[in-house]
Amino acid sequence: MAPVAMYFFGQPAAAVEHAAEAARTTCQAPAVLGACRALAVALEAALR
Repeated sequence: MAPVAMYFFGQPAAAVEHAAEAARTTCQAPAVLGACRALAVALEAALR
């Protein structure tokens, strides 16, 4: 998720959606996609 969050730095909505899409290739479970979205938000905040 870190590369996605860094690529979309400054665009939190895009980072969240692309993080979920990146994870979807290996796992489609809603809990996993939600966790990836949450991690993208946390990474965005940490990078600021």
